Amino acid sequence: QQHRAATTIQSTVRCHIHRQRYIALKKSTLVIQYRWRATLLATRERMAYLQLKRASIVLQSHVRRWRVQREIFHQHKAATLIQSIYKCYIQRKQYLALKYSTNVLQCYWRASLLAKKDRMEFLCIKQATITIQSHVRRWQVEKMMAHQHRAAIIIQAAVRCRIEMKRYSIMKHSVCILQYYWRATMLCRKEREVYIRKKQAAIIIQANVRRWQVQRMIAQQHKVATTIQTAVRCHIHRRHYLALKQSATTLQYHWRATLSARRQQQSYIHLRQAVIILQSHFRRWQVEKEIANQHKSAIIIQ
Repeated sequence: QQHRAATTIQSTVRCHIHRQRYIALKKSTLVIQYRWRATLLATRERMAYLQLKRASIVLQSHVRRWRVQREIFHQHKAATLIQSIYKCYIQRKQYLALKYSTNVLQCYWRASLLAKKDRMEFLCIKQATITIQSHVRRWQVEKMMAHQHRAAIIIQAAVRCRIEMKRYSIMKHSVCILQYYWRATMLCRKEREVYIRKKQAAIIIQANVRRWQVQRMIAQQHKVATTIQTAVRCHIHRRHYLALKQSATTLQYHWRATLSARRQQQSYIHLRQAVIILQSHFRRWQVEKEIANQHKSAIIIQ
């Protein structure tokens, strides 16, 4: 869940950053287009005004009799030109507002499609990661079970060996007793004392052999138990260390993401303030320029 939340935050922040860059670039492009079109319109108006002025001077020099009629005609023509320019300005303003709304809707729609695509890729990667983790965990469990199975086989073999040795010792002891009794019967009573000494020696040797076998078996079992305990403790400590490492990595990742988001937010706020200041200066310049053009037109009409 923490990894999913971190991925969602990263995608949102990246989308926001790209969107802010795109909006800033689009606004700059619109401003440049607007200024270039205004410059072209002012140039065309100036050329028209110069042509009109030359025509008026020629007509005034050659036809002074119709000065009043021609002056009224030119005033009517200038008023018509002003009306057409004003109507063109209103229609262009409505067109730019409609274009801006359309661009905003397109931007939102493209951002939504990009977010859906990124989410589908993230879900596929997540499913593949879960599958790999399940196979790795199954392999670890199978490896541990195989190790335990080998240890159990070794213990079973040692126990069975001990049981067979005990049976063999009992059988051997019984055979020796029968042989001793038979020889004692055949060799008379003189050999009884020798038989008793040999029997006692055999009993002592068997006791020592059995004690050595038991000590050896206990040492092997202790060694196997120590090996199993070492493996189990190593596995437990490794799992604890991996969990602690994963938690620390997640915390570091979230903290760095938070710091980066704060820096991006501060940069966006400064950039937005700078853009607002530039827009205010540019709009004031446009208004002053429009007022100056209207003032010139009024002076020409007068």
